[in-house]
Amino acid sequence: MPLAGTNALRRGLRVASAVLVAALAGVLISVSAAPIAGAVTAMKALLDPVPPPPTEEWVTVAESSGTKAPASLVTLTGRVHIEYTFTGPAVAYLQPAKGPAVTVLSLGKAGGSGAIGVTLDPGTYTLIVSATGTAWTLTAQEFRIPG
Repeated sequence: MPLAGTNALRRGLRVASAVLVAALAGVLISVSAAPIAGAVTAMKALLDPVPPPPTEEWVTVAESSGTKAPASLVTLTGRVHIEYTFTGPAVAYLQPAKGPAVTVLSLGKAGGSGAIGVTLDPGTYTLIVSATGTAWTLTAQEFRIPG
C-alpha cells in the first residue's frame, strides 16, 4: 500500500523507516558479532597457543672429579646444592672474585659421600678441591629457571 498524505509527511515516514531499519541492522550485527568474535579468539588460541611459563628445575652449575679440572660456579640465587663422593680426605672451597674463600666441605681420612646445601651471595666462584686419589666427584646444582 503506497504512503498516503502530503509529500512532507511521506518524506518524514521514509526517514523514520530508514532510521528504524538502520537501528535494527546495528542491533543484529552487534548480537551476531559477539559469538563470531568469541569463535575467532578460540580459533586463535587453538592455532597459536601461549607457551606455559618456564618452571624452575635443578640446573647443574659446576662439576668436578678426580679426572676433570675444577670449573667456575655461577649462582643466580645464591642457594647451591652440592653432592659429593670422596674415597679419602678432601676439602672443597668456593673462591669468589674478591674476598675470602668459603669452605663448603671438609672430610677426614675415611672420606664419604652425601649432599649439603650452601647459601652464598649470587655471583661467580671458582671451585677448588683438594683430595687424595682420582676416585671422587663433586656436583653443584641450583634450583632455578634454566638458561
